[in-house]
Amino acid sequence: MTTVALRHARVHYGPLEALHGVTLAAPGPGLTVLLGRNGSGRSTVLRALAGTVPLSGGAVLWDGVDVTRLPAHERARRGLCLVPDRQAVFGSLTVRENLGLTTPDPGPALAAYPQLRPLLPRRAGTLSGGEQRMLAVSRALLARARVVLVDEPAQGMAPAVAARTYEVLARLDACVVLAEQRLPPALRGRRVFVYELSRGAVVFAGEAGERERRRTPRPRPVDGPDGVGS
Repeated sequence: MTTVALRHARVHYGPLEALHGVTLAAPGPGLTVLLGRNGSGRSTVLRALAGTVPLSGGAVLWDGVDVTRLPAHERARRGLCLVPDRQAVFGSLTVRENLGLTTPDPGPALAAYPQLRPLLPRRAGTLSGGEQRMLAVSRALLARARVVLVDEPAQGMAPAVAARTYEVLARLDACVVLAEQRLPPALRGRRVFVYELSRGAVVFAGEAGERERRRTPRPRPVDGPDGVGS
């Protein structure tokens, strides 16, 4: 079992503080979803966990060990894989070459996304947005990472391919953390822990089902003939 966590984490981009003392934990194997609008801090949480942005306060913990000062490449070497929302593939390399950077055998990636097989000789930069996301997620699958961080994994994908993507990620024997604007339909009904962020702070933490119940408005009582709710 692997857990990554932030403890009172603060991140600055110049004078702007993007995370205001965020504390959260993502256990694995299993799915944790970070929800929030653009600018909420959800992508910054992933970068902080991966070490691609430094903390200005607080700590990053991995299995209880403080790794705040551990550089991103060392976290990757220890089994952490980050799939950012942009520039997640090498556009000048072919699909086959991109997959080969992780492992010589692309079999598991092609099993998850058979659509990639005819694209193997194509340069990744010529693929559509959805095809590039398939390739990026495929590289994460091949990495056999202990921690997988993915920013909007299904961006640009057709609905059926998106559903397949979430199914594949949910089956990974890893701590999987996803950043999304809203809870994907494919994850509704699954046991998923959610952190909702707004303006760099956590405003909700709990099971996805609990969040949905809180967001569903209760029916208002209907007044009877005497003005009393029936």
